[in-house]
Amino acid sequence: MGDVVTVEQFMRFALYHPRVGYYVRHVRGVGPRGDFATAPSLSPILGIAVARWLAGHGRGNRLFRPWHVIEVGAGDGSLALALSNALGPLARARLSYHIVEVSHPLREIQMRRLRGRRFRWHDDMNAALAACRGRATIVANEVADAFPAVQWAWSAGRWREVGVRLGPGHPEEVLLEPDLERARRWCPDRVRLPGHPAEGDRFEMHLSYAEWLASWVPALSEGAILTMDYGGENLPAQPHGSIRAYWHHQSLRGTDAYLRPGHQDLTADVDFSDLRRWGEMQGLRTEWTGPQGEFLRRWVPDRARDSISAFLTDPAGAGGAFRVLDQRRAAVR
Repeated sequence: MGDVVTVEQFMRFALYHPRVGYYVRHVRGVGPRGDFATAPSLSPILGIAVARWLAGHGRGNRLFRPWHVIEVGAGDGSLALALSNALGPLARARLSYHIVEVSHPLREIQMRRLRGRRFRWHDDMNAALAACRGRATIVANEVADAFPAVQWAWSAGRWREVGVRLGPGHPEEVLLEPDLERARRWCPDRVRLPGHPAEGDRFEMHLSYAEWLASWVPALSEGAILTMDYGGENLPAQPHGSIRAYWHHQSLRGTDAYLRPGHQDLTADVDFSDLRRWGEMQGLRTEWTGPQGEFLRRWVPDRARDSISAFLTDPAGAGGAFRVLDQRRAAVR
């Protein structure tokens, strides 16, 4: 019959197992030659926008003398490089840039690309925050979606958790009893979705991301967290959910997403209403949230009018599919 695991357990194994996990061992890189592309791998515009946002909100704040920036999951190093290059010489001289990276292949790519610059690598957020004495600006681009997601499906008038039966042949999905206590702790509104879901409707919750935040945000005594990812606000349940795999830039859905565990990326859309709530649960103040296109237009009004910049700012393209969340913690005086 084969073993049965939840979708979240399957994603955790496939992405982060220390010997065979995709991010830990088999990711081929980011960009045209990798399995997927990110905005920074396509254009420096996002790095320029983040640099200007950083300088704008840090001006006059003693936190940014010197500046401590922590980037979580830096991909191929494109965002770090563009951000650093966009700062003026004085700001760059004061910049202390920390990268938290769990992927050995990506860390090697980053170290080659950022060689000779002022960058430090850490294995986890608490180590990075300790190096910054708890005062830093944290940048997380396409990080939340890389966390294992819980998927629920509406079946026979109630929510069930989606699982995967592993064994010979094609993987099969099964419905399991959900962990209601865990879901109610982090997503009370999601458990009570309004309206009447249709049979088979699904939605995802990045509960592991909420638990990860809770493990280190208390150590942030002063600073900001800038989160960028694809998703939306108050995402509704939908017929097939949003979990998919990426294999050589090909999107795979349904049970095909469970093929080749450890050799392809797995992801799901991020609900920014959840992210906002989880930060506020840890005492952060939400400063701003909105579409990526609006963020880019605000901070890079002088952007080049090339096709990639147009796509990244277009409300009908990546400019609307991606969102930005700016949350702050002020020092206690």
